[in-house]
Amino acid sequence: MSKGGIDIEQVFRVEGLDGVRAAAIVLIVIDHVIEIVCAFHNPDAFSHMHSSARFALFFAFTAGRLGVDLFFFLTGYLLLPRVFDQAATQKFYRRNFLSLLATWELWIVLYNLFIGWLDATDFRAHVPPEDHFFFVPKPLAIDTLLRNMVFVEAVGLVHAWYLAAILGVYIFLPIVARTLKTLSDRELLTLTAIAFIYYFIVPSVDHFTECTLETWISLSFSGEIFGVYVVLGYIIRRFEPTLIAHKNFLIAVSIAAIALTAQIQIDAFKHGEVYLVWHDFCLLPIASIGLFVAIKRAALRNRLIEILSRYSFGIYLLHAPILMLLLRFDPSPTLGRGFIWFVSIMALSIITIKIFGAAPALQRLLFRVR
Repeated sequence: MSKGGIDIEQVFRVEGLDGVRAAAIVLIVIDHVIEIVCAFHNPDAFSHMHSSARFALFFAFTAGRLGVDLFFFLTGYLLLPRVFDQAATQKFYRRNFLSLLATWELWIVLYNLFIGWLDATDFRAHVPPEDHFFFVPKPLAIDTLLRNMVFVEAVGLVHAWYLAAILGVYIFLPIVARTLKTLSDRELLTLTAIAFIYYFIVPSVDHFTECTLETWISLSFSGEIFGVYVVLGYIIRRFEPTLIAHKNFLIAVSIAAIALTAQIQIDAFKHGEVYLVWHDFCLLPIASIGLFVAIKRAALRNRLIEILSRYSFGIYLLHAPILMLLLRFDPSPTLGRGFIWFVSIMALSIITIKIFGAAPALQRLLFRVR
C-alpha cells in the first residue's frame, strides 16, 4: 500500500490482528451482558453467591473491560507508525476521520429514533432500577438530536462514548505520529511513564485511599486517557520483538492483573460499595498489553474469526440496542439466559450486517465494512 493509502479497515488485516479485533468485540459484548444479567449495580446481588462463582463472574467482567483497550491498542499499533506526509495526512482525514464522522452522525440519528421509541414503551417501568444506567430513555426531541450531533451532549447509550473518543484521537493522530518518530526509546518511555502516573496511578490511589488527589496537568491528546492507550499500542509495535521474547511473563502478569482487579471489586462489594473498574484503573493497561501480545502471537485464523474481525465495528454499534431490546422484553434474565443473550446479540448483529451486503455502499457507510 502506498504512503497515502491509509485505511484502517484494510491495514488491520495483519497476521494475528484479526484475532485481536475478534477477541476485542467478543470481550465487549461479554462485559455488557454480564453487567446487565448479574445486576452488578446492585450491591446485594452477590450476597448469596458462592465465592468461586462470584470470582469467576468478576474475572470475566474485568477481562471484558479489556476489549475497548484492545481496540485503542490496535489504532496505535497500526496507524501511529505510518508516515504522515502531506498527501497521507489529507487522505487520512478524508478517508478515516470524515468517513467515520459521517457514519457516527448517521448513527446518532438512528439511536435517537431508537431511544425515543423505547421510551414510548415505558422502558423504566419494565426494567429493574439497577439496570437503568445502561440507557437514558427520553422522548425524541430535535434539540437533543442537534446537541448530540455537535458533540455538546452525550448520546444516551452506554457504549456511545467510544465513538466520540476515537474521533478525538483521529483529530490529532497524524501530528502525534510525526512527533513520536522524533523521540528516542528512552524519551518515549519516560514520557509514557509520566502519563501513566498521572492518568492511571493517581486516580487509582485516589479511589482506594483517603488521599484527595487531583491532577492539574493534561498530558494526553484529544482522546484523554484513551490517547495514552493509543500511544501504548504504538509502543507495543515499536518494542514488539522484546515483548514477544517475554511473552510468557506478560501473559502471567496479565492473568494476575485481571484476577487482582476482580478481587478488588469483590472486596468493594463486600463493604457495600458498587465499584466497577474503569479504564483509568492502573492494572487494566498492564493486563491489556499481555493479552494483546498473546492473541497476536497466537495468530489464530478461521472463518469465524475473520467474520468477527471484519464486522467488529458494526457489532459494536448494534450490540447495545439489541441488548436493550432483550432487557426490555426479558427484564429478569438468569445467568443461563445470559449466554443465550450473548449468542443472540452476536448472531443478530452479523445477520444484520450481512443483509446490508446487498447494498455495499450502505454497508460501508453504516458499518464501515470493507
